Amino acid sequence: MILGSAGTVFDISQDISRTYVGRPGFQQITQSHNDNTSVEEDTKHQCERGVAMSDVLAAYCFYRPDVGYMQGMSYLVGHFLMYMDEYSAFVSFANLVAQPFLGAFYMSGSVVKEAMDSRLAVFEHMFKANLPKLYLRLKQLEVPIRLYFFQWSLTLFGRVFGFETLAGVWHGYFTEGEVYLYRVGVALLKILEPKLLTCTHGEVFECLQNPLKGTISHHMLTKAMQGVHPNPNPN
Repeated sequence: MILGSAGTVFDISQDISRTYVGRPGFQQITQSHNDNTSVEEDTKHQCERGVAMSDVLAAYCFYRPDVGYMQGMSYLVGHFLMYMDEYSAFVSFANLVAQPFLGAFYMSGSVVKEAMDSRLAVFEHMFKANLPKLYLRLKQLEVPIRLYFFQWSLTLFGRVFGFETLAGVWHGYFTEGEVYLYRVGVALLKILEPKLLTCTHGEVFECLQNPLKGTISHHMLTKAMQGVHPNPNPN
């Protein structure tokens, strides 16, 4: 018998193949191989990582049947597996999702919804205060903050940045807390601002969901964050 949301375990396999697609260092197959041995070896590594991701996520579904699997979790587990074995990845992932920030986005219930809404409000405040021109532009286009910041948060920006930049983002979150993620989100919008101010309505959605297709370097992000403050002076 499957309890609660544990039945979502059957959704995992659909997402594995869509996780970190084309990212160097994750999906190992490239077009530059000249011999079948290399291709076979890389295919083996890719399959092994996919199996490991599936195993960790399935284990979590049965560990927390009240939560189950949700889209975005595969990015979190996949990133952990870049640096550790399956057991360590499972423990790290379970602890990560249990933290207040991700818990607000992955858990269910009215109390959790309030927690998520409050975090979206914090981000909106920082966005409006730091980038008022862009904030007004997206407001006029009726682009809800939930549309993009929610997606960025589910994967801790895993769908946005390459692995080098992503490692820096996670390090900042682990050492400084969730306010660091709000600053990252605002800095990302700052980088995208020149393009977003001239985009059509349809282009804005594409730009926010696939910002620069993972080409933002750690240096570029760090530089943009220098001018982003959690509580900027209103004057």
